[in-house]
Order: sequence, then structure tokens, then C-alpha cells
Amino acid sequence: MNIIGVDPGASGALALLDWRDGYPGRVIEVVDTPTKRLKKGTWLDERALYDILTNQWGEYENLVAFIEQVNAHATPSSSAAFSFGGYFHSVRTLLGVCGVPYELITPGEWKKVMKVQGKGPKGKELSINKAKQLFPTAEKTFLKSKDGRADAALIAVAGGIRYNG
Repeated sequence: MNIIGVDPGASGALALLDWRDGYPGRVIEVVDTPTKRLKKGTWLDERALYDILTNQWGEYENLVAFIEQVNAHATPSSSAAFSFGGYFHSVRTLLGVCGVPYELITPGEWKKVMKVQGKGPKGKELSINKAKQLFPTAEKTFLKSKDGRADAALIAVAGGIRYNG
């Protein structure tokens, strides 16, 4: 089985993990959310994500995805909230179009399972350290400047634990 973890948003990422005998095996690949710059901001590059799902990852069988379930939150910009929701729903749609079943997982759930409770910079640091601990061969993938990568990997692990009971 192969599990995809998705941290939605412009600074998010997708992580593809090999899952064996009820445990995460290795990180196959982690990609930053593909984006495109338009007149009014940065948006998901749907074509690039479709290519990742079908061409780069299409050879992997038994795929299942777990997407961090995001909710509206207070923000000084309603357009930022709208854009973030757009990423979330576009990823769901593309997974469906590519035939990849998915489930939603709340931040509270995956952080509790992964024991990385915390918000802000401290929470991000905990996630990065946990991802490096779980996947030492992919340690250089999990950077402070790209914290969505660690979150995506941990979302995949927590989803895999849920999925495999």
C-alpha cells in the first residue's frame, strides 16, 4: 500500500509513503504544492498536480490519500481564506479525478497521533523533528523553510495508522 499525505495551501506539500505490514516504510517522494502566479495571487497549478498524480505517482498501486481538513479561520484577508479553501477543494477534486480514494484528517487528530502538539513556530519545529526521526534517510527533505513537507509526511503516517486500524 502507498499513502499520500496532503498539507494543503500554497506553502503545503504532498508526501508519498511506502506502507508495509502496518508501518510506514520509506518516503518515496515529497513535493511542494505546485503553484502558479496569476494577476491576483498564487494559485494551485492543477495541471502540474495532475501530472504528479498520474505520471510521477501513477505507477504506484493501492494509493490512498489523507488530506488535512482545513476550516475557515480568522484572517485579515478574506481573499487569503478563499484562496486557501480553493487549494483544499481542488486537491480533493484532482484526487477524485485520478481515482485516488481519500479521507480527511483534522490537524488535531494527526498531531495527537504523531505527538507533535503545539502551534506556531514551536509546533512546526516539533513536526520537522518528528519527520526527521521517522525518516532519517529523507532528513534533508524536511526543512524549516518548507515545513509543509514534514506536515504532509506526518499526515500520511497518521492517516496510515488510522486506515490500518
